[in-house]
Amino acid sequence: MKREDLHKLKTALTIALPVILLGFAFSACEDNNSEAMSTGETTTVTLRVGTVADGPTITTRADDAYSQYEGIRTLRIIATIDTDGGREIIYNEKVKIGAQNTKEETVTIPDMPIGERVTFYAIANEESLGMTYTNDVIQGDLTSVGNSRKILFIDESTPHKFPKFNNEIAASGLPMTSRLEATIAEGASLTLPMARSVVKFLLTVENGTGADITLTNAQFGPFSGDRFYLFREVNLDVPDDTKYDVFGYSNQEGVTIPAAGTNVVLAAYIYPTFAFSAGTDNPYTLALTTKANNYGALVFAPGVNSFTRNTQVNITARITTEVGIQIDFRVAGWDSYTVDVPPFE
Repeated sequence: MKREDLHKLKTALTIALPVILLGFAFSACEDNNSEAMSTGETTTVTLRVGTVADGPTITTRADDAYSQYEGIRTLRIIATIDTDGGREIIYNEKVKIGAQNTKEETVTIPDMPIGERVTFYAIANEESLGMTYTNDVIQGDLTSVGNSRKILFIDESTPHKFPKFNNEIAASGLPMTSRLEATIAEGASLTLPMARSVVKFLLTVENGTGADITLTNAQFGPFSGDRFYLFREVNLDVPDDTKYDVFGYSNQEGVTIPAAGTNVVLAAYIYPTFAFSAGTDNPYTLALTTKANNYGALVFAPGVNSFTRNTQVNITARITTEVGIQIDFRVAGWDSYTVDVPPFE
């Protein structure tokens, strides 16, 4: 297909999408087809979405009961090219619809212009945000940040889409995004590693007493935000005007932690957070309530001001007869970590 014919088939929307750095080693095609650039020919591009070359897939190993819901359900691919006026969307389709919850997907994208520099954007599980990212929606959600334009998501629903707890993610999964820029060669095959747009907090309670404990409530401090940028530009990409609130989980029947035993009692998913600044109280707190006692809020992350997307925060709270609660935490990459019970000195 000729380039001029392609333009007739595509919706031309000029936008200035951000330059996004996701911190991955991208695969890209070299510009080695100058003749094709002059002819205006197109090709079908194969995209492998989800798996990092020689590394872990986007789906967590089964370290807890909720990781089974953290894969790809639906997948949208957007392709843009540079124009004199900014960027033009030449492709925007939901290429996978379903609930297979897969680790990776291989899709083919037709009519990509050979020899041109194309930027591919992948959005997995947009339903988890209650969104459908059509061209019009993307244009409406663009916001100016410094010298760039970013797609801003603001969670205005009541209740908010996130935080979500435990198997509340079973229906729609988690939002994930990726970006890759490549010069298109004939029959190009590219890899897009995905990053989850949320932080996962995994709470394990250890019973250091001689009797069973029934946990009825876990309450976190005010660090769950209401917005984030859809595609990450820097490691910590939290909008300055983010509003934060407390969040928690209640279970009147309670979760039993056996004497001298442990129980993974909570997985909580929130947007990336930068809730602590100098001169303010540390919001990264945790309070627990059992049927026998109410343990007040304790800071679990002293000296920490933020948590970035696509990381997992493993928190272990040890309840003892003598001390009350001791809390330890570890921040790890979501896909490559070992869950253990931290030692208490």
